[in-house]
Amino acid sequence: LLLHELNWSEPSQVIMCVGNLLACKGHRFAVEAMPKILQRHPHAKLVIAGEGKERNDLERIINTLHLHDSVKLLGFRSDATRLLSAADVVVQPSLSEALSLVAIESQMLLKPLVATAVGGLSEVVHADLEAPLAELIRPESSDDIARAVNVILLGGAELQWRCQRAKAAAHD
Repeated sequence: LLLHELNWSEPSQVIMCVGNLLACKGHRFAVEAMPKILQRHPHAKLVIAGEGKERNDLERIINTLHLHDSVKLLGFRSDATRLLSAADVVVQPSLSEALSLVAIESQMLLKPLVATAVGGLSEVVHADLEAPLAELIRPESSDDIARAVNVILLGGAELQWRCQRAKAAAHD
């Protein structure tokens, strides 16, 4: 349904970012990761829901990297749960973060998560444990985002197990 709404054809793998378009949210690094993601997953699509003062910079990066067919900025949306439900992977590339409700909701929806271990987000993804609940990335690293998203889009049994553990942790 989301693919149809965005005029994208099947099959597509949806990478979702939800949050205000502020520098501290790190969305630019997700956009900059797309060329490397597309090399391995040519049907990948990045969807960013949110509005803010970084919008013009993100549009400039999308234009510079010729990503018009692979990246959409949706603006403010009141249907974040529906958007997260449509995702194949959720990316939280924040440079700083309090408690991330997007990460928690992603876990509740059994969505694989790529996230930085910063602030309250590190607690949500159990970054201090040997078995984190997300693919952990360094802040400000489009290379890390591409690597982590590419791993998740390959799927596998461990990914399903991690999502189940993340959902249980979110309930706790």
